[in-house]
Amino acid sequence: MNRVFDIDVLVFDLDGTLTDSAAGIVDAANHIRQTLGLGEKPAADIISYVGTGLYELIQKTIESDDPTAVREATALYQRYYQSVSLPRTPLFPGVREMLEHFKEKVLAVVSNKSRISIDKLLAAHNIQGFFRYVVSGDDPECKKPDPCAFRQIIEPEGVAPEHVLMVGDMVIDVLAGKNIGARTCAVLYGMGNREDIVRCQPDIIIEKIDELRMHVR
Repeated sequence: MNRVFDIDVLVFDLDGTLTDSAAGIVDAANHIRQTLGLGEKPAADIISYVGTGLYELIQKTIESDDPTAVREATALYQRYYQSVSLPRTPLFPGVREMLEHFKEKVLAVVSNKSRISIDKLLAAHNIQGFFRYVVSGDDPECKKPDPCAFRQIIEPEGVAPEHVLMVGDMVIDVLAGKNIGARTCAVLYGMGNREDIVRCQPDIIIEKIDELRMHVR
């Protein structure tokens, strides 16, 4: 039996949930390594670094704790990602139709991605107008799974957490939703480990984004 919830606010992760970002992230990360004279890393390794923010992604990609080296590599990554990888990043099938279906609800993006990349990616697909709120990972003290990002949405809207649904492809997304008392939906087509995210016991599990409409009223 499908679980159906009364939801007023839908909060979406971006990479691996709305956008099929894996190939572009891997390409940009390995571009850094090639530029620095390092060997390429397997795609699975790089994908395992995604989710906690850009600094951590670059730090693990170049295997360095030197802040200067990470900062310089981050600038290199951003230039390449935004000019080469981002324009090639597609929406997952059904995303635009799903957003259109829920356009009367409050829609938000909460991502640990940088704000400039979020804005460019949403604009590239002309879907930025669907979202009333966009919260990025630029604030290191307010990244998922910390619930503070959700407070920036819930408090202005005056919505009880149980009428908020967090939709994401990683454990960190489910934990972020649970930490604020929201409902949670795990998508299994993204970059997250399926077994790990199921083990977190989200309220909803879907294989395709268009299945979301069966669980939300």
